[in-house]
Formats: sequence, structure tokens, C-alpha cells
Amino acid sequence: MEEVSQENSVFDKFTDFLNKNTGLLLLLLVVGTFLLRLKYMTINAGLWWDESDYLRLGQHYAFGLQDIAAPYRERAMTMVWGVMYMLGATEWVIRFIEQLISVAAVYVVYLIGRDLYNKKVGLVAGTMLAVLWVHMFWATRIDMGVHTMAFWTFAAYFFWKGYVKQGSIWYVVAAAVLVGFGTYAYSAMGLSLFFYLAFVLITERLGFLKNKRFWYAALVAMLVVIPFAIYSYESFGHIFPRFERTVQADWQPLSEGNLGKYDLGSPVTLFFAYWVALPGFLTWPFFILLVIGTATILFNLVLGFDLLLKDQEPELKKDLYIFLWAFDVLLMFSIVYSTTNFEFDPRFLMPMYPAAFLIASRGLFKLYSSFKKYNKVVAFALVSVLLIWGVYANLTQADASINAKKDTYIGEREAGLWIKDHTSKNDTVLSCNQEVVIGYYTERRMGSFGANVTMADDLITQMHPKYVVLDIYHPDCAFNLQQESKHKL
Repeated sequence: MEEVSQENSVFDKFTDFLNKNTGLLLLLLVVGTFLLRLKYMTINAGLWWDESDYLRLGQHYAFGLQDIAAPYRERAMTMVWGVMYMLGATEWVIRFIEQLISVAAVYVVYLIGRDLYNKKVGLVAGTMLAVLWVHMFWATRIDMGVHTMAFWTFAAYFFWKGYVKQGSIWYVVAAAVLVGFGTYAYSAMGLSLFFYLAFVLITERLGFLKNKRFWYAALVAMLVVIPFAIYSYESFGHIFPRFERTVQADWQPLSEGNLGKYDLGSPVTLFFAYWVALPGFLTWPFFILLVIGTATILFNLVLGFDLLLKDQEPELKKDLYIFLWAFDVLLMFSIVYSTTNFEFDPRFLMPMYPAAFLIASRGLFKLYSSFKKYNKVVAFALVSVLLIWGVYANLTQADASINAKKDTYIGEREAGLWIKDHTSKNDTVLSCNQEVVIGYYTERRMGSFGANVTMADDLITQMHPKYVVLDIYHPDCAFNLQQESKHKL
């Protein structure tokens, strides 16, 4: 009995230390997250296609370089980068700022967990997001998913503070600005509108139409969106080119009855693809906690739904908010993937992960409280093992994934920089498939023939390129052009 009492005494002292030092633990979390990002920030030898596309757009807005990006590329953030380029920023500066944005997402997850539940929930959720291998991997790349996660998370925090809790109206304004700007920075941000709409419909029914804060948010968002919509329409003929591309390339063929790109029943399989992949995206320890947390939240919401509708149980509103946030992202991307068969990638769920970890953190403390009644030490050991296992699994996966891909596109980087050194600013470069990557490094006027020999001949005649760049991604680029072109290369 004395040994048990002594064990409980040590355990109680330890938990008391955790409770009294959340500020220190938060500081360690933020600093640790930053150092992890800094470790891998410059590890990649070359830029990938999307990175090159967005950074070249930044150069376009700053220096007037030719716009070679697809029309459906969202451009709000690249305009900001354009201003930064004009002020003397470099790729390193933009990459460093992305690390800060990544760290900020972790910090605001803590704030949401603290305000909705308690500091410990916020700390655990922030820790999970800090080490998430998907987040760490894409933070090494200049990726709009990292920005969107931060925009979505900050907007959710501000909306809760300003709209739900009736705090300062500036919180509502900030949330609306982030949603409006973020949608034209990366289209996934626009999906948050379904989340907010579902939440206010459930909690207020049509009463939100009488809520002045709703109309403030709608007005501010429109004021942010309108300039980008006008620019997009004047430049590309559509107020939101990404949606037009999806309709024309993916949904329109389906509406005409052309289901050739699907096997029978495959849309259903595609719809649940992200659901069944979650253990791999999160790693099993965090996924287990997510399942426990989700079951806890759904159980509470189902039993207390009438109280939620009558606004008699504030805790249920918090659970509903976090659940709808995570479910909205998962549902929307499941619909998009099942109807378009567009690229499957864990980064597309980036806006979901903060909410998922808030739910998983709730699951961890639910697991602890369930076992604590029998033995506090065993309960603490169980949740500690799951948390440490999850941290280790994610850090290991992140390191392996980052190092496996760090040298990709190094050939395009070296070729592009060599061409830049051997051409003048007025020269033209013609490329087969890699015009975006080559274009970023060369900073030259580009043309692309996409493995079409006839088109290549015509472009050579019209553009008089200083160099023609062939690649190995398509056989026509490396072989057929040399054999069939009417020009001597």
C-alpha cells in the first residue's frame, strides 16, 4: 500500500507540474516546431512544378516576366510575393516566411483548444500538428496547402471569437478577410463557407439572417473578393478560373454521360478513399485517438441534439463546431475526388488536420479519464505511450519522406541556371514539358510544345529560341523531336 501511495504521489506531482507550467510547455512547443521546420527548410535541391509556377507568378507581378502559369492558378498570394520581390525578397525569404506561417498554425490550434476546452487539449492538439509528417513535408516546399491550413485555422478561431462568442467585431472582419483572400490564394479555402453555413444553420436556423455580424462578414468578404474576381474575369474570362476548369475538364464530361474514365462502381470507392487512408495520413496512434474523440463527440451530439437546438448546452456547440470543421473538409474533398478522379494527395486534407487533432486530443483525455478511475498511473502511461508513439511515427515518416524527395528536379534546376548564365534577358527558351520549372530558374521568355513535334517546329520558326530543352518525361521530347524535326538542333 505504501508503494502504491508513493507512486500516486509522484504521479500527482508530475501532473501538477504539467498543469502549472502550460506557458513553459507552450513556449517549448512553439520553439520546437520552429526548429523542426528550420532543420528541413533548405534541404530540397530543386523546386517542384507547383512551387515554380507560384514563384514565377511572383516574379511576373514584380518584374513583368512572362506569365506561363495555367489560368486556373490562384494568384492572391503570388501578388503578395510580387510585392516582396520588389522589396528585395528572395526565394529563401519566402520560404522562411512559410515556416513562420506553419508555426503560426500550430500556435492557433493551441488557442482554439484552450478557448473551447482547456490548455491541455490545446497543447496536445498543437503537438500533434507540429509533428504531423504531412505538415512537415509540405512545409519544406513552397506550398499553398500550408498557407491554407493557417488561413482556415485563424479564420475559424476569429469566427468563434467574434461571431459565436460575440467578441469584438474585428474578429468577424478578420475571419471574412481571411476567407475571401484565402479563396483566391488557394481554392480549398472556399470550402470553409460550407462549414460556416452548416454551423449557423444548425445553431440558429434562419435566425442568422437577422444577425448583423453575419452581414458584416458577408460584406467584408465580398469587398475582398470583388477585386480578385474582376481581375480574373478581365485576364482569363471567368471570375474564378479554378471552378471553370473543374467544370469543363471534369464535371461537364460526366454530365454528358461520358463515364469512360470510371470503372463500374469506382466513384463510390473514390469517395471513401480519403477516409480509409486516414491511418496512413495521421499514423495509427493519432488515428486511434481521433476515432475515440469522434465517437465521444458524436455520442454527445446525438444524445444532446435537442439541447443543442435550444442553445441550452454550450459544450455541445463547441463539439459541433470542431466536428463540422473536420467533416466539411473530408466530405468536400471526397466529393471532388469521386467526381473528378483528380490527384489523390494527403496535402489536400491540410485544412482538416487542425480540427482532427483537436478531436484526437479530446479522445486522448477521454481515454485517460476512462482508465483513471481504476489506476491513474496506468491511465497516464497508456495515453503517454500513444502520444509518444504518434510523435515518433510522424517524425520518422517525415524524415524519410523529406529525404527521399529532396533531390528531385535537381536536373531542371541545374539546367535552368546554366541556361540563365548562357543567355540574355531578351532570349527565348523552348521547352517540351518542363517550361514552368525551367522558366522559373532561367527567368527567360518561354515556349512549350508538349511533346508535339509539329508544334515544336512551328514554335522554333516563330520564336527563334536560343535553346530547346528536351526531357525524359515523354519519349517524343527526347527522341522523336531530334529525328523528325525539320530544324537542325
